[in-house]
Amino acid sequence: MEDSDEEEGDLCRICQMGEESVSNPLIQPCRCTGSLQYVHQDCIKRWLHKLRLNLDNFDIQELYRSHVQVSQDFS
Repeated sequence: MEDSDEEEGDLCRICQMGEESVSNPLIQPCRCTGSLQYVHQDCIKRWLHKLRLNLDNFDIQELYRSHVQVSQDFS
């Protein structure tokens, strides 16, 4: 019986596969951790295409960059 805590390696959160290549790497597009940390570049592009987003000149890393500082006024 395998230990359920045993590390399985990095997996894509969309296709659940770990294989990667130079043309289709596993990337970390956001600050997610754990099992949501990685995604194949092609998988996220296909997902975004299904949402009917224009992917011409699209920077996948730009999608998740944090440019806005969040502040709350407690007064």
